[in-house]
Amino acid sequence: MFSRKSQLLVCSALTNLKNRNLTLDLISQLTISRLTISQLMTESIILKDMPRYECLLELSKKFPQLEPASAYAYFTMLRATDCIDAVFADHFSQHGMSEGRFLTLITLMFDKETGESLPKSPAEIADSLQVTRATVTGLVDSLERDHYVKREPDPNDRRSTLIQLTEEGKTFMENMLPDHFSNITHTMHELSPDELNTFTALLEKIIGSTQSLNLPKS
Repeated sequence: MFSRKSQLLVCSALTNLKNRNLTLDLISQLTISRLTISQLMTESIILKDMPRYECLLELSKKFPQLEPASAYAYFTMLRATDCIDAVFADHFSQHGMSEGRFLTLITLMFDKETGESLPKSPAEIADSLQVTRATVTGLVDSLERDHYVKREPDPNDRRSTLIQLTEEGKTFMENMLPDHFSNITHTMHELSPDELNTFTALLEKIIGSTQSLNLPKS
């Protein structure tokens, strides 16, 4: 989801608490949604050819609900998202990561309120990533095998467990994040600051419109 913002837009997000919080907001709102979608798919599906506007215009004669300009913009957005996903899938793979494992480490590395690395319960991680507890268990098991996280008893509830980032995990993330941020900066570098602001505002409108859809739950 995922991401994800474009996934992150701020290269200096680790320099102060305000930017750290912005970084976390960007991650949770863009990449996590992609993480949720990727759980439903076993392989990447990328739209090879964009439908021509003329075809959409002709199709709208049969389906009046189709607004050609909206549809063309929608397919363009999907194509851009697919391209970003493909690039970052390779990026994560080069670091021995998946998007889910990476987002779990980010969640543990930067607390949204304090910007510090704090232990979290599996339920808190699941809520942050918008995935099930079972998914978190699998992610944590994988990261624990790599010695990036560890489980420890909750001092406030001995029946519960907290997930803590290890020093090895912190070192791994500190080495990976510069490359991650560079890829994000390169992805967005064709846009000027004003264009980035406009683009972000437009994406927020789209997010709002999708949240207002009353689709039947499966």
